[in-house]
Amino acid sequence: MDKICLVVFISIISTMLFLTFHSSVLSSGVQTDLPVISKNMGKGDKMFLTAQQAATIANQEITQFQKSASSEKEEWQNAEVGTPVLVNTLSGTPSYWLVPVNLENGQIGFIRILGSGVVAAVGQMGQEAVVRKSKNQSVVTGLSMEKAAMLASKHINSSAGEKAAKPVFVHDGPPGREAWMVVVSQNGIPTRWLFLTPGGRYERPAGTTLDQELE
Repeated sequence: MDKICLVVFISIISTMLFLTFHSSVLSSGVQTDLPVISKNMGKGDKMFLTAQQAATIANQEITQFQKSASSEKEEWQNAEVGTPVLVNTLSGTPSYWLVPVNLENGQIGFIRILGSGVVAAVGQMGQEAVVRKSKNQSVVTGLSMEKAAMLASKHINSSAGEKAAKPVFVHDGPPGREAWMVVVSQNGIPTRWLFLTPGGRYERPAGTTLDQELE
């Protein structure tokens, strides 16, 4: 009889502990309706949004503008999300997403979304971008990757053994200072970084940051 009472007592205690734990989880404020961040970047437990998740967050941001009566974003009433563009650091690590905001006749704006899912900036383009009637990524990046590669090829000394890597879209300095970067190598060793933007080209020794260049 004593053994039966002990079993019942243990069972009651276990149930109470489970209910207490379950209640604490429900009251912890965890939001289960947020996009799941599932892309492992290989640095411990650090995770990074996928392109689809970035597009979902950008679409939510656009919806908020459409619900508001702000005349500043009045043109966004018929806007939709374009294909997100990944922006990398100079070392090639993913940094944030640049998401185009499209109208039927072209791009009208952009949304920068950090890898954590935080919306860092929302911007509106000039009429020139819309007049071009293009939803191509080259509008939001300034140049297409193919155009950047072609421009870089004019500054590669093949006779000296220089080789150009595939252009990578980066931010050279703070977010927003975006450009296509082409790593130029000799004998497999990076020697120069070429940066290409709609405003022109500039370069500096490979591995040199913008801050170091300005010193």
